[in-house]
Amino acid sequence: MMSNRQGVNAISSYPLLYDLHHQSYQDDLPFWLSLADQQQGNVLELGCGAGRVLLPLAKAGNSIIGLDNDLAMLHYLAQHADLPSKVHMVCSDMTEFQLSRHFNLVLLPCNTCSTLTQSGRARMFSLVFRHLRPGGLFAFSVPNPYLLSQLPFHVDSDIEETLIHPLDGNPVQVSSAWHHNASEFTVDWHYDHLLPDGTVNRVTLTQNHFIIHEQSYLNEIEQAGFRHVTCYGDFNFTPYQDTSAYLIMIASV
Repeated sequence: MMSNRQGVNAISSYPLLYDLHHQSYQDDLPFWLSLADQQQGNVLELGCGAGRVLLPLAKAGNSIIGLDNDLAMLHYLAQHADLPSKVHMVCSDMTEFQLSRHFNLVLLPCNTCSTLTQSGRARMFSLVFRHLRPGGLFAFSVPNPYLLSQLPFHVDSDIEETLIHPLDGNPVQVSSAWHHNASEFTVDWHYDHLLPDGTVNRVTLTQNHFIIHEQSYLNEIEQAGFRHVTCYGDFNFTPYQDTSAYLIMIASV
């Protein structure tokens, strides 16, 4: 979920900059690919965005639906990727979707689950349960909530990396700032597109994450009807603990 988009134009649109920033991150891809290979059937990815996870899954031969509530992201995905015929896109809120098919695997990667409110998570978990075939799996990843709560309460914006814009070859500086309390963590991603005349086109994407701990997620998932949940702390299927980088849950119907 993203907001506070500023300075958006054809060459510095937020889907392009978001994709440019995240496309090099591939550490989690073998994890999602292994789940799809294990399940051997239709896949639904919630919050598919610009297709960082969806495209490798599709290229591996999976029949997949990518669902996102951001029409601009879906347009970008459709225009900038050679989508296989087994890929379909749906513009819908993940807390309200109704599809006419069932799935062997539903994925919610990229820390998106923690952006949902408690009522939103409850609706989403119930909808996922209803859209899974018997034996189907639901998997999602979020930042380790314990580690988030240990970070400094406020960090000012600082440049993290400089990327090259694919359309004009000019630099894009990526910086972030965050603040949090006991229950919420908010991060602002700034993309500063530096032009030769000295102009800076800034696009800011704001993401708010709720700090929800393992047991609360487990309770909510079980209330949706799931009966078996396994927790991992990384994308190598290492069991979850407080020092893990992530909280990754796989729930079965």
